[in-house]
Amino acid sequence: MTMRVLLIGVGLVIASLANPIAAIAADAGAAPRAMTIERLYSLPSIIGTAPESPTWSADSRHLAFLWNDKGMPFRDIWMADVHGNKPIRVTRMPQLDYPSEPGTDIVRLEQAARVETDHGISELVWAPDGRHLIFALHGELYQVLPGKPAQSLSEAGVSGGDLGTSAMAHAVAYRSEADLWVAEFKMGKISTRKVHSPARKDVRIESYSWSADGKRLAFVEADLSNVPTRGIPDYLGEETRMVEVKRPFPGEPSPMRRL
Repeated sequence: MTMRVLLIGVGLVIASLANPIAAIAADAGAAPRAMTIERLYSLPSIIGTAPESPTWSADSRHLAFLWNDKGMPFRDIWMADVHGNKPIRVTRMPQLDYPSEPGTDIVRLEQAARVETDHGISELVWAPDGRHLIFALHGELYQVLPGKPAQSLSEAGVSGGDLGTSAMAHAVAYRSEADLWVAEFKMGKISTRKVHSPARKDVRIESYSWSADGKRLAFVEADLSNVPTRGIPDYLGEETRMVEVKRPFPGEPSPMRRL
């Protein structure tokens, strides 16, 4: 990690604390309030929301990252530059409002639970052009140009996650279910192609990496064919259901991996 990355990371963390500190300062003249266990674990977070997934632009002039400046769990994309200017917010994706004092109202409590567990945008990468950002939200992919609204990539057939950009190939690789795909961004158009599809349902692509020249993709395939299947009860839904997962006990066959 370079000193510049470290300094910017420290700056972003300090910035994430700015709103709670400002709120505390604003309350300095008000009547003192007791700090309770409920306040420590309620929203907005008293210590703010830490920035995540810092990603440099190709020219090293901008740093995109995921953050919420209000201390809420839902993260949007923000951007900072190397000159130390105030970070700007890039996206404003739709999100639920956090109900105040839901009490024992089931509907309000369920909405509060959804807000608490929705962390918003899960990953982002710079597009091959070095100007747009591509990000994943709730299983869908979008692209955004700072200062413009986000655009869904579903109409172009791009949907999945685990994003990886190759500027040399003018493309973004991603995984959709068990398959590895590539979306090429050329001449303002997007075309997609499937790179690899595992031969059996118990085989999946675990990870991948672009070559430096953008001409090849190396990937690791995990084979769970011989791993025992077990049922794990899920109590979080309206009805309890049994979820089947591949999970070995000590001494049983583990996944086979190949490059």
